[in-house]
Amino acid sequence: MEKTGGGTAAQRALWLERMRAIFPDVKEGSKITGVFLPGGAVRFHLDAAALGTIAEPGFAQAFAGIWLGPRSTAPRLREALLRGAERR
Repeated sequence: MEKTGGGTAAQRALWLERMRAIFPDVKEGSKITGVFLPGGAVRFHLDAAALGTIAEPGFAQAFAGIWLGPRSTAPRLREALLRGAERR
């Protein structure tokens, strides 16, 4: 999130603490899904099991910005994701 300009240093430290509290070690074949909720929260799931929700101001936008923001460090992935959204 720092590389994409998401949040302040203090916010990122808080967000990292929240993510570490709910994200497990992911094994090959597992999938973590983030569901964006009204009001800016994100609920995370590992496969079908709920992990937890992060409802910190600015987190949802900064988290999505990793892949979807104009400063994404994965521009080809960003373009592919945005093209996929246009088809819907």
